[in-house]
Amino acid sequence: MVYCKYGIMILPRSVVKVIDNSGIKFIRCIKITGSTNKRWAKYGELIKASAIVVYPRSKIKQGSVVNALIIRCIKPFNRTLGYIKFNENSVIILSDKLEPIGTRIFGPVLRELKVTNQNIFSLINDVV
Repeated sequence: MVYCKYGIMILPRSVVKVIDNSGIKFIRCIKITGSTNKRWAKYGELIKASAIVVYPRSKIKQGSVVNALIIRCIKPFNRTLGYIKFNENSVIILSDKLEPIGTRIFGPVLRELKVTNQNIFSLINDVV
């Protein structure tokens, strides 16, 4: 499996790291939801993805299709006093009702994503 951390945004067929405890390590993006012609996704957008690498004894099996919310991107996020840039692309796994499956989220998350999904912010330790 090739994990490319140098991709700026998430495209279809991109391999992305999962940063929650849902039982999945890596996913592959299938489709970017929201439009039929959308070519890439960035912060706070939903994608459909397939589970590539899963932990043993996980509830979610390898190859199953899941919803994911993009939490971190390599693409810089502009603010008034500069910008914020992460080292890797990462997502969290959501259920069909768009609620997080995992109970913990590891690492920092942008505070601008609070508008996207309020349930996520109860699981976060670090807000940037």
